[in-house]
Amino acid sequence: MLCIARGACLVINIYVDDRNEYYKFGLLHFLNEIIGHHTDQEINLLHQEKSLSKADIIIRVFPAGAETLCHPELVGRKLGSLLISIYEGDIQMLKLSSRPHCFDNTMFIHRTERLKILAKKFIYAWAQARVMTERLHGCRRGCRSCSSVELSLQEIKIMSYITYGFTLARVANILGLSVKTVSAHKRRVMRKFNIKSNAELIILCRATLQVTNQSKVCFLS
Repeated sequence: MLCIARGACLVINIYVDDRNEYYKFGLLHFLNEIIGHHTDQEINLLHQEKSLSKADIIIRVFPAGAETLCHPELVGRKLGSLLISIYEGDIQMLKLSSRPHCFDNTMFIHRTERLKILAKKFIYAWAQARVMTERLHGCRRGCRSCSSVELSLQEIKIMSYITYGFTLARVANILGLSVKTVSAHKRRVMRKFNIKSNAELIILCRATLQVTNQSKVCFLS
């Protein structure tokens, strides 16, 4: 059973960021059925990203590696909110201690997740999230203790060139390095981002172009 007292709150606000309208419609219908079966509550769909701070459940599609990064728009997440992260392809889950604070109270689901498994995961994750309403969690714990990825200045330069389509040989020539050194830096960045393919690296870096003063990398959605 979902750990929510009946009548405690009549509406659960949900924000969904997914361009796949068919999947979005099906997932919302599915969640509405589960919530309606276990509680007296119903869902209310939020349509603007500025409403994120009001959302009890946030559903977003993230590219591979995004779970290693700071997400500024999630800083003001509501206490006790649940983030449902949709992914495609393979994903190597990070340990909880290795994830940024943005990903506290997060449930990762695959596009092709079976409904029976999805239901069990949601019930557990939602119950866990509600327990966290009275504890300091997420970005409220501060950026200094956050485990989001940090890149060196050299890594930032190399990834910037690669993102814009430069070959490793050309990057090496520009920076006065050997191709082997540039390749080693690229592989190190891929390990930091927890990704395995060049395609995933390019997709992630094209969305991730902001670096803070502490060299932490921010995801720009």
